[in-house]
Amino acid sequence: RWPNEMERSSVIQEKHLRGSRARFSREARVQLKEMRKKLATSK
Repeated sequence: RWPNEMERSSVIQEKHLRGSRARFSREARVQLKEMRKKLATSK
């Protein structure tokens, strides 16, 4: 239990934001890797 609900809400919001950024970053890396793989096989 959190004694301060506002603090809990803020921490959860920050946690979700970090998760969203991490997913976005990972997706970008995966797409870049796939593009490089396609270029390497097309040579």
